[in-house]
Amino acid sequence: MDPDFSYRKRLDLDLSQFVDICIDQAKLEEFEEKASELHKKFEKEFTDHQETQARLQKKEAEINELQAELQAFKSQVKYHLPGVNLGIESSPGEQRKINAQAIYFSEPSAYGYLAVKDNLSS
Repeated sequence: MDPDFSYRKRLDLDLSQFVDICIDQAKLEEFEEKASELHKKFEKEFTDHQETQARLQKKEAEINELQAELQAFKSQVKYHLPGVNLGIESSPGEQRKINAQAIYFSEPSAYGYLAVKDNLSS
């Protein structure tokens, strides 16, 4: 018996669901990759932020310490020189008056350099 080639039933396959699943899977992989990149970027930025915050706190502590030292030094200067003009002899016959009220720090450091306003008297 010979096969009947006139009867051809077509094989109908619905591959749309399979294609949709493949597309969704490709999108999912792409989104996971982007999420991983963003997570790495976030971790780096977060670490940088924490390091910056730590440096900021350290600098603020330094500033507070220096301000306390400055305040202590100012109170010592006010205690020892409460607005009194001091006479200092720089050479025989010449006298300089140093105004103690014009004391300021000319250079910031732990104790600073004391600079005073110099007035030559005649």
